[in-house]
Amino acid sequence: VEMTESYSTDSFLMALRRFMALHGAPSRFQSDQGDQLVAASKQLATWDWSKVETVCTERGATWRLVPTGGQHYNGQAERIIGLLKLCLARTLEDKRCSFQEMATVLQEAAQIVNSRPIARVKPGEDPASGGPITPLHLQLGRASIEIPRVQFDTAPSLTKRLKYLEEIKADFWKKWMAQVFQGQVLAHKWRKKCRNAQV
Repeated sequence: VEMTESYSTDSFLMALRRFMALHGAPSRFQSDQGDQLVAASKQLATWDWSKVETVCTERGATWRLVPTGGQHYNGQAERIIGLLKLCLARTLEDKRCSFQEMATVLQEAAQIVNSRPIARVKPGEDPASGGPITPLHLQLGRASIEIPRVQFDTAPSLTKRLKYLEEIKADFWKKWMAQVFQGQVLAHKWRKKCRNAQV
């Protein structure tokens, strides 16, 4: 999840470069042609896709656009981003953040979402097996099972805004757990009809 100052090509390229500096350049990007990108390119008349392709090609990556109206090509990613947006909208609806604070909130929310399991653990599986695979395993080679917390003194200090961001993140976590995570956990019981035990 990256935040940009505008819909301009340059803002997008800076976000893309930040992503690749942090995660490395993948061999392929895949995205839809997003209504917001198409609308922005018409309004600003500055959207130059050849610049994006040039930046990707220089780093050995290709960019694949799925057909217009073909969001199902990115099914799971589209769904998770939609859920992330929903939780963020509810979490931030009455809060004000600076650009830097908002970028921090978005990155921490993405870390929470990327900690979700993408492969199920079967009941009775060996706990020493390392637990379920998460997107963080694929991105970083490891996973974080706990949300990092910052300890604060009760005395007033210069960390008021940092504490405020921790409260926003905790609020996001509560909403994510209550509204989204429960639906992602696979239930193994009571999914099919079974006859009651009989003599």
